[in-house]
Amino acid sequence: MFPCYFVCLLILVLILVVHLYKISKKQGRSGPHNNSVIQQPFRTSSCQWLNLLAYSQLIDIFSVLALLAGCGCLLANVLPYHQFKLQVPTCDRFGPSGQILYLVHKCFIYECLIIRLQSSFVGSVYTYNAKMMQGLHVLNVSLIILFSVGLCTEISGKHKYEVTKASNGGYICVNKNSFSISSVIVVVDVIMNVVLLVLFVKPLYALSKKSKPSKNANAALFDYHHNNTHNNNNDKNNNDQSQIVSVSLGTLPPFPPVTTTTTSTDTTTTTTDVSAGGPLPWVTKQSISESKSLQHRPSFFELTTKVSILTLIMTLSTLFSILLLALLKWTVFVMFDVVINCSCLLLVFKQYDPIYRLLCKCCLHPSCFLNNASFNQSRVSQTTTNTPVYPFNLRKQPTTSSIDDFR
Repeated sequence: MFPCYFVCLLILVLILVVHLYKISKKQGRSGPHNNSVIQQPFRTSSCQWLNLLAYSQLIDIFSVLALLAGCGCLLANVLPYHQFKLQVPTCDRFGPSGQILYLVHKCFIYECLIIRLQSSFVGSVYTYNAKMMQGLHVLNVSLIILFSVGLCTEISGKHKYEVTKASNGGYICVNKNSFSISSVIVVVDVIMNVVLLVLFVKPLYALSKKSKPSKNANAALFDYHHNNTHNNNNDKNNNDQSQIVSVSLGTLPPFPPVTTTTTSTDTTTTTTDVSAGGPLPWVTKQSISESKSLQHRPSFFELTTKVSILTLIMTLSTLFSILLLALLKWTVFVMFDVVINCSCLLLVFKQYDPIYRLLCKCCLHPSCFLNNASFNQSRVSQTTTNTPVYPFNLRKQPTTSSIDDFR
């Protein structure tokens, strides 16, 4: 397993180089009107230099630090573990540096996710309380301090190292990790990932529920359009009869079309109500353009699936690697865990969506199938040629950068 350390280290260095290239490329394209750049998660902070930092700058800094801490963790683990010598080594050169760098690596990942949560719903009714966000930041920093002190006390103070003989006749240093500390690390990692996932998905779930009008809303929309169409037809032609297709609003996106069909003695035409008056301005030209632009945005289901799957992968990877390290003294899985965590962290964000779609196509098939099925069902239910009109979204929309740019 000795070559695997350097293979994983090489992969991690390549990921770091690619990430730095994307950061430099993104900074070259970003302008002064880019919302994702000028957004400041700590704009209410009393610290002057902190409230000037933009979201993209903070994410770039902490993601690079997470990658650097991962590289340092692999180096610190492989160097003392494979000190092949013909005499008994002292095994106290590096101490608990590998374990501490691993914890720092994990806390930098948590910090990226906390900052994303803090910035995702700015400008909407789902913005989280500033004190709660500050509490998460303080908790994250406290974890680094507590675990670092605990590891130094447990490993350095009690000399939790042993010397074993390697297959080539030399001696190697083996770290005897405490099961209690490893169990606490696993529990804290699971709790942090679950809490951050729930806090991010909860507003998305609320938005998806608000995008589904109730039966009373559907009935009101039906009466509204039926009355307007009936009155207009009476003024124009008493012989004309107005018919309207019942409103059926599916999940976001896409929206089923709403049409008004007018039948005369010679021809059958389909028109749309574009009246500007009334409390339901969801058939105007502006609403059509806004709903079409909304269709091109990622659906709530796809976004929730993506974040949930990547969080689950990171949690399971840490769970198995730490438990195997504590129970069987297998350190080989820790290096894979570092690579997996760094990869999943970068895949969470939008700039790595093409790579995510390439690697996780199976996660996107359900959403694509449901959207296509909903669209095809609405097409089959129509018996006449119609012009689709998409209803206007009545809820308060977060800013475009708050959802799409912070995935």
